[in-house]
Amino acid sequence: MTVDSWISQGNNLRQVILTIALISTVTSLKFIYNFRIRKSRKFSSIEKIRKIKTTSNYLTFISIFLLFILWFSHLQTVMISFVAVVAAIVVATKEVIMTFMGGVLIKMNNHYEVGDRIEVDGIRGFVVERNLTTTKVLEIGPEKHSQQTTGDIITIPNSLVLTKAVVNESYFKNYSIKSFAFSLPPGVTFDEFEVELLSWSNEICKDYLKEAKKIIEKFCHKEGLLIPNVEPRVRLVMTEKKELEVLLKLPAKNEYVGDVEQNLFRKYALYLTTLEKAKS
Repeated sequence: MTVDSWISQGNNLRQVILTIALISTVTSLKFIYNFRIRKSRKFSSIEKIRKIKTTSNYLTFISIFLLFILWFSHLQTVMISFVAVVAAIVVATKEVIMTFMGGVLIKMNNHYEVGDRIEVDGIRGFVVERNLTTTKVLEIGPEKHSQQTTGDIITIPNSLVLTKAVVNESYFKNYSIKSFAFSLPPGVTFDEFEVELLSWSNEICKDYLKEAKKIIEKFCHKEGLLIPNVEPRVRLVMTEKKELEVLLKLPAKNEYVGDVEQNLFRKYALYLTTLEKAKS
């Protein structure tokens, strides 16, 4: 056995030992962390699962990165030999690379988190799961102004964030300003209907309007933005069919937007019934 081969075998043995030690350490850390999280009373069951998944992903990524560095000298010669193959694979797996890069971009820029209400490429919903390649959302809609969840889970490839705008409606600490569309009742002027809508809105918002104002103003000051009008307001808009529509805007908690919508529509239905009875 030559000196060079003996040294080479020694280096290989050291790297094997370090590899085993790294894998053992990471596995132990995962076990200890998961055990402590499951026993903790500070978090709900959903938060525990979320933290365990996130930590597991981070530790796995770090392990792969460290193993790559550890074995880089051995991999280098192999990598050089397969440059052409790698190039072909990159072309063939372009979409996979884009979804991975999209996931990295989402994480680095904190576009959204689990629980946020988002809209991407016309898909609206609550984020229920996010990883490096896909995002799963609980769909809202499908009508444009609907605020109800459909019960369907839609998987969105993270590559969409590289080419499409992402709307995050949860930046104001789970508050957002929502729009609700109504048809102007026959025989009722816009001013009369506006009074009714504002009355319903003020009744709905009275318990949280001050808190919503405070949170939204604080966020706008921090980001250097103009503070939007948080008070309920009514506007006339023209639809694609060239018809006039009454649009009500008011602040709402994202988790209760569906309830707010149903509350408003029930009041609207009762209002229409009252008008019909008054005519007859």
